[in-house]
Amino acid sequence: MLKFLCVAIILFSSHVSAVPVIRAASDADQTQSYPVQKLQPTIKSAPLHKAVQSIPVDIIRPFLTQSRFVTPQELDNAPYILDFNASTLSATQDTHLFVHGMNYKNIDQFAIFGYPKKLVDPETQATVGYILKYLGRAVAVRKGETSILRVLSLSAPILKGDVVLPFKPSTDILEFIPTKPKKWVEGHIIDTVSEGTAISLYEVVAINRGRQHSLRAGDMLDIQSHNRTVPTRTVARYMTRKHDTLMKQALLPGEYIGKLMVFKVFERWSYGLVLDSSLEIPAHAKVTSSQHIG
Repeated sequence: MLKFLCVAIILFSSHVSAVPVIRAASDADQTQSYPVQKLQPTIKSAPLHKAVQSIPVDIIRPFLTQSRFVTPQELDNAPYILDFNASTLSATQDTHLFVHGMNYKNIDQFAIFGYPKKLVDPETQATVGYILKYLGRAVAVRKGETSILRVLSLSAPILKGDVVLPFKPSTDILEFIPTKPKKWVEGHIIDTVSEGTAISLYEVVAINRGRQHSLRAGDMLDIQSHNRTVPTRTVARYMTRKHDTLMKQALLPGEYIGKLMVFKVFERWSYGLVLDSSLEIPAHAKVTSSQHIG
């Protein structure tokens, strides 16, 4: 809700040298028999329909409109391209695709995906699913045991074996309100777009927490460095006596090194965008509910 304060004063109209003027009424004016209406300060509220656009949407738009997430079972059962109607290594616009395994009777518009990227939960080592890269769009020409599709557009080479799924227009909102998660969240980064060993500012990451953990688009999470240990003996330079404790390992706790905002939520995982980075962020860094939004 958007709130604004209205303050009013008492006004009095009169004539000065035959010219009408408006001025603040004095106590003497208010004792006369003029009609007087006193106004009190009030607060009026109006709904704020649009959220603040808080992140660079061009970075996250492809992940909202183009990539597709599937479970291992969905990928195993997905229709795929057998061949083209032309003797080429990859399809181009208007190429006919021969597709195996299509069982979509009332759907004519399809999207083509490739390069499945496996997501593995580092805590359980279980496969969460696969992220598919969007390659292009096609329309059904003929349906059957082997269906024929015609390529309408493509953004990357379409190859034999690529996956065909129903086209879904994006309904994701590109405006977000940064907020704290409803419940305490603690998880890890499980994948990065760059596939590098370190994560930088404004990089998209996947985390192993999602809708089943009460996460929502706009939720802010702190990024923590890993706990690590160091041998105490290597730094005990000025101790003259020997002691067993010098041979032990000391735990160095993790600390805040950045912040991310969740922008797309799935059942068991989510996409997030790194909005702050005070130190280099390692792969599989820990994430927790943010204590401070700003």
